Amino acid sequence: MTSRIAVIAAIALATVHALTSAAAADERAPCSGRYERTSTFPPRINSIAELKSLLGRNYWGLEENVTLVSPSDAPSPLVLAVRLPAGSINPRNKSAPLGGMGFRWRPAGLSAEAACLVYHVFLPADFDFNKGGKLPGLFGGNAPAGGKDVDGVDGFSARLMWRANGRGEVYAYIPGKPDGRGQSIERGAWVFPRGKWVRIEQEIVLNAPDEANGHLFVWIDGELRLSRTDIRFRAARNLRISGVMADIFYGGKTKDWAAPKDTAILLSPFELRWR
Repeated sequence: MTSRIAVIAAIALATVHALTSAAAADERAPCSGRYERTSTFPPRINSIAELKSLLGRNYWGLEENVTLVSPSDAPSPLVLAVRLPAGSINPRNKSAPLGGMGFRWRPAGLSAEAACLVYHVFLPADFDFNKGGKLPGLFGGNAPAGGKDVDGVDGFSARLMWRANGRGEVYAYIPGKPDGRGQSIERGAWVFPRGKWVRIEQEIVLNAPDEANGHLFVWIDGELRLSRTDIRFRAARNLRISGVMADIFYGGKTKDWAAPKDTAILLSPFELRWR
């Protein structure tokens, strides 16, 4: 009888281990293959004026710095070329040239507990990373940025960021930082390549309210580079994922963060998947 119980226990343990391993393997796979509901932005457009009309007034820098281009090696027929003139910096620094762009894409009816963002960026081969700059990422609620305090009720944001020498991270406005600044998550988890298109996938699974069990993953060209399962994105259950915070600029706020020379970043349309 004892040996029979031992066999049953061993089988049960092996089954649990197999299921756990399968779940872990699935979690490590790029998120784009695990969500059914999908939306793309911008859809096929012919002008920046069309893009502006889709966004209403929720943008900056489109007129000054963005054009549509169609490189032969791009992942989509048309991509955005985002100009970053020398000396440009965070748009809140009014004494510097306006560089880059920003908009908030909120797909109609989106209110998700989990989402997967996919896009491609191209940094020129001679791109100067300087001290760092922002790239698009997911957000919820009021998309906090620019030193706003975060209480976990009104909103959160999780933009990607490059740092000196191309070191990548997620720069998040989430509860828990008393000085009103974003939190640098896993700085140096990857290095952004230059001179080629880079596929970025970011996945967020929200935490149970006020528990630090939210998931944050980033894949670079299909390789898992950031994996966290201890993030507190929210304190209130009604705060959910709202869309994409599409920022591209150098900064930081002070002049030592500014673009060292004229350059541009190419950006593909966004694919957003959720449940």
